[in-house]
Amino acid sequence: MRWIFILLLFLAAGTAAGEEPQPPFFTADDCPAGTALPKGVIADCGTVTVLEDRARPDSPHIRLRVATLWRTDRELRPDPLLFIQGGPGSEAGLGPHGLAGWAGLLESWDWLGRNRLILFDQRGVGASRILTSPCAPLDTHAEERAADRTTPPDAEWAAAFRRSAKSCWARYRDSGHDPGRITTASIADDVADLRQALGHPTWSLWATSFGTRVALTVMRDHPEGVRSAILDGVLPPEVDSLGYAANTGLAFDALVRACRDDEDCNAAYPDLERRFQALAARLDAQPRMIQLDIPDMPVVTARLDGWTLRDVTYRMLADGPQARFLPLLVKEAEAGDQRRLERMKSWTFLLSLIEAESIAGDVKASVFCADLIPAGPDWVEQARAADRRFADQVWDPGQTGYCGAWPVVRSPTADAAPMTGAIPTLLISGAFDPLTPPAWAEATAERLPKGYSYVFPGGGHGVLMSGQACARRITARFLDDPSQRPDHDCFARLAPMIFEPPPRRP
Repeated sequence: MRWIFILLLFLAAGTAAGEEPQPPFFTADDCPAGTALPKGVIADCGTVTVLEDRARPDSPHIRLRVATLWRTDRELRPDPLLFIQGGPGSEAGLGPHGLAGWAGLLESWDWLGRNRLILFDQRGVGASRILTSPCAPLDTHAEERAADRTTPPDAEWAAAFRRSAKSCWARYRDSGHDPGRITTASIADDVADLRQALGHPTWSLWATSFGTRVALTVMRDHPEGVRSAILDGVLPPEVDSLGYAANTGLAFDALVRACRDDEDCNAAYPDLERRFQALAARLDAQPRMIQLDIPDMPVVTARLDGWTLRDVTYRMLADGPQARFLPLLVKEAEAGDQRRLERMKSWTFLLSLIEAESIAGDVKASVFCADLIPAGPDWVEQARAADRRFADQVWDPGQTGYCGAWPVVRSPTADAAPMTGAIPTLLISGAFDPLTPPAWAEATAERLPKGYSYVFPGGGHGVLMSGQACARRITARFLDDPSQRPDHDCFARLAPMIFEPPPRRP
């Protein structure tokens, strides 16, 4: 009988070995073909399998693409660093070119090169897509609207969006998946599962923009194993992320103050706020069409009006370094020279196309409708009333039936609770950031016993990601010892932005 018992054990082991283990689990495989890394940088790639809906043991599985990179010529810090991308819907860069780019940062940024860096595409994004092939873009008029916000008319744009959204929604349902499971909280749960599946007892988080909202949710709901966090452009769970008018107004006022406090800028561009307002009103009253001559593209006809000026201003503030040209742009345009404004329109047009092509529209719609679009019936008017100067920039999804065509269930109110734990956190902001204003980081830091907030003069959205040298030094000191405020004398020596002066007359 003993041999029968042994045979049964063998068969049982064979059955178990052939079955997929219970999520979460890691499966190693090859990095993408064509990945060329510099000497001294190694990458491991694979997938982490998680449940789409953790409330259901029989839920479909989702495979999250993961890559780990590290340098072999440096002594590494003991805990790896997980990067959480922004968006929602942006890829982390796990293709051959993306991994090569990250390897280059490991070489050039000393603070980063001393870490084992973990990258992942969030559920539904990039190499972690849920459908076998991605949906067609939900916004089929992205290029037209980037050139002229009035074309096609809102009703036509909305009808086209609803058709695309309903088609994509049906593809999810036909595949057995639920796009309503793509939420900030679900992505945070994925992060907790990643750490378990990869076998790291502890790690640190590095997040940017929307990724900071995910990181703060992880810190609130899954604090175990999180040694520290670096948040660049802080979007807390409890804030209204669509308050574009108020946030742009805060950033614009910060720039106006910086110009007024600079003797040369104030002399060259006095009364900047009033002149900006007058220029915007004149452009609104007298809009005109211009030709955008962009290399490798057919000539684009674009609209130039007050909305364009405000949009260009938003983009320049978010960029940070570009903001130094804003007073000069206003001075030139009010004198009838709109060439700089036209060049900036070309720039913002290209940025809009890049965003439309690089962000997964279905993931963005799921997170926006579940978590980011306020629930109150009057929020649009309230958002516009917060700063009438930029009221036209507030998007009204209700007019287009945006969430009606993408009917995810709103997340529970508890998912928007603030983070109040004791995890050491470095919060980095730009003084001119119109997307995640510094006040959000400052308020978050006040609730964290070990929260250290730094606001960089002249900075835009994403100070550390832009390569700001002092921010890198502070981050390095923080990672070496998160228990102490990472003071560095470079921060005290930071100079205010130097604005572009008017050209000298011959």
